[in-house]
Amino acid sequence: MEINKVKYMEIKEKYEKKDERPLIASQPSPSQQQQHRCKQATGWAVAMFHHRKVVSGVIASLVLCTVYVIVIMGYGPSAQDRRFYEILGNKFSFQSTPTEVLPHNISDYKKILLWNDFFGRRDYFLGTGHSPFVSLGCEYSACYVTYNREVFQSTELDALVWHIRSTDKTFPSTRAPHTRYVFFLEEAPVNQDVDLGPYNDVFNYTMTYRRDSDIFAPYGEFERLTKPIEEPNIGTGAGENIAAGKTKMAAWFVSNCNPQSGRDILVQQLQKYITVDVYGSCGPLSCPRNDNQACLRMLQSDYKFYFSFENSLCQDYVTEKYFSIVNSNVLPVVYGMAPYRELSPPHSYISVRDFPTVKKLADYLIYLANNHTAYNEYFKWRSHYSLLSRSKSWCRLCEKLHTDRQEKSYDIHSWYEKNKCVDQATALGDAFFAPDS
Repeated sequence: MEINKVKYMEIKEKYEKKDERPLIASQPSPSQQQQHRCKQATGWAVAMFHHRKVVSGVIASLVLCTVYVIVIMGYGPSAQDRRFYEILGNKFSFQSTPTEVLPHNISDYKKILLWNDFFGRRDYFLGTGHSPFVSLGCEYSACYVTYNREVFQSTELDALVWHIRSTDKTFPSTRAPHTRYVFFLEEAPVNQDVDLGPYNDVFNYTMTYRRDSDIFAPYGEFERLTKPIEEPNIGTGAGENIAAGKTKMAAWFVSNCNPQSGRDILVQQLQKYITVDVYGSCGPLSCPRNDNQACLRMLQSDYKFYFSFENSLCQDYVTEKYFSIVNSNVLPVVYGMAPYRELSPPHSYISVRDFPTVKKLADYLIYLANNHTAYNEYFKWRSHYSLLSRSKSWCRLCEKLHTDRQEKSYDIHSWYEKNKCVDQATALGDAFFAPDS
């Protein structure tokens, strides 16, 4: 792994010589930077006061602080992205403890540092310490995770996890040869605008939604139960009829109105045959942004189908919205390039790409909406599978740190560019929107 260290120092020196924002050296946190900018603005306002320009100074101070918060702190995921992460977090994450008490045998543990944030969460919706690995039932659980950079010396770290979409693009100022640097990503590649060329030979592991990653890290996973859950037959009259009481056809929550996938065109074509209620900035309807559970209750109570359509059609990628809804009492209709048959239980979703035309898709949705028995069949998978936290990927990381002795580093730019993303015509075929008798 000596090549990693050499490349690492080359990048560090390159950016320091250019007198640009250092790639390697630690930077103040976003909140600290915000406070510094606001102090500067306030100082400028005081100077204006001494020149008898009180009003101008105060206004200038407020404007500078406001612009800084909007431009710098607002850079990152959309509000809708954060809301769906919150849903996942509420379901799956383990709460971080305010203080960290190291185990007495900490030398036996693999030490993991979450260097930057994951959509505003420093704990990556995982938690801190040793307990997450125990709670997840990891086969290899002797790991300790923290985002506190003061807990361990950089030379003690076994792994440093680095999220590409964080606004903090720094690294520690020093690095031990044995420390695995982990490239972490759960978003589709078309959503990234980061030049990865400078990061070649820095990372040792990839931890992403792609199945060819060192650590496979999808938003969610299913596990087959060793013993099926005995429940009354759904939809037969003897048990729960999930379709009962639902009065509306399909709902779609969306904020990105013209994505690469053409999902907006797909919905427009479906609306020729069925009613699709569109919520969010791309439609006329809204749901309280500050109450995700209320939206979920409304979906389960009123709607038969929920459209989980990807904004980019990339191999292996499944949106977090799918996993936040699949365990609910509304049937997901998916549109994407992921291998849903391999990632999901059988008969747990409807895939747009399984139909030759949009008309045949609409006809099948109408059939299910009018046939409670057939509709309820799509929920029987719950007796045989359970939805796991996406955090199960952390078990794989812990195991790899204990068992992997291979030394390697990535040309991360080339690896990343292997993502295969396609357009709508390629995904659906030219005949999908053709008139269908």
